[in-house]
Amino acid sequence: MINFTCLKWGTKYDSEYVNRLYTMIKRNCDVEFQLHCCTEDASNIREEVNIIPLPEHLYLETYWWKLWITSNEFPIKGKCVFFDLDIVIQNNLQELVDYECGGMLYILNAKWRSEYIKKIGKTIKLTSTNSSVMLWNSSVRVDAGLEKFIKDPEFYMTKYVGNDNYLEFELPGQYKTLPIEWVYCRVFGYDETDEDRFSYAVDIYDIGLGDMQLKLYRIPDRMICLFNGIDSEDIDYRIYDGFEHYWSDSMSDTISSHIH
Repeated sequence: MINFTCLKWGTKYDSEYVNRLYTMIKRNCDVEFQLHCCTEDASNIREEVNIIPLPEHLYLETYWWKLWITSNEFPIKGKCVFFDLDIVIQNNLQELVDYECGGMLYILNAKWRSEYIKKIGKTIKLTSTNSSVMLWNSSVRVDAGLEKFIKDPEFYMTKYVGNDNYLEFELPGQYKTLPIEWVYCRVFGYDETDEDRFSYAVDIYDIGLGDMQLKLYRIPDRMICLFNGIDSEDIDYRIYDGFEHYWSDSMSDTISSHIH
């Protein structure tokens, strides 16, 4: 069995995101699986999802909980896949499920951030890692990331914008990256070598700032679409336009009839 995990903390994402993630996994996973949601609020999450309460002794917030999920303290043992709640699963997950991870943590190589640097016309250092999708085997992996972090969490949370930066700069050599051809970014495609992103029509949105428009990519052949790089809350609801069919339940499998 494969263990899929997600994190719902605070109010940024509600139970609907967890429920639709379950639907997308169910449609695209050919083997037995369990979705585990790590959260402090399980209300309205469908009953098929296993709820893992966040441990109170750690006092973590937001994405920093990922350090606990991928640590040796995590209660679920075996092969695990983590998904952010804002990803969209477009195609079958079998390649990801079968991928051999050994004793390593596998994350994403965020080369699409080079496109961001070009667009804003600045020379800045952005982390090249991304934890929207992660793969590891909690039965064999030995992790020191959480142990190091909790010795001085305020220091690390002040020093780094997020857990991705922490992984890259504090834990080099303790992770590898997943195949880039599985994913793409809704905002940036992938990078300048990703010719597939130009093979499909893109969606253009007026973001309400004069003549400024936002180009959004849609590459249906990829396994997963990542919704990274959106800064304006005003357009969040529109970036999912045209993706609803990936998680819409059938009449016989409605979310509202299977909740905690």
